[in-house]
Amino acid sequence: MLVLAMGGGLRHRSCVSAVGSPVPAGCGLVAFYDPAPGPELMERITARRAGLDEPEEHLAKQLAAGRAERDELPVAEGFLRGE
Repeated sequence: MLVLAMGGGLRHRSCVSAVGSPVPAGCGLVAFYDPAPGPELMERITARRAGLDEPEEHLAKQLAAGRAERDELPVAEGFLRGE
């Protein structure tokens, strides 16, 4: 998780500026990577994934129905041509 913090009290090896270069201790706004995201972030990711599952299923059904209809069109065209 990318964390932004104000102040110079941070003594973290991975302190970086907004553009990714190292930041000396004692400067203003810094960003650093926290490899242990909080449980609320994991909950948000899980909820987002679940929220995308339903539209994905709906779109998959629409795609299958569209493909089935498209596959039937040559049969209808052949019928109209008298084949």
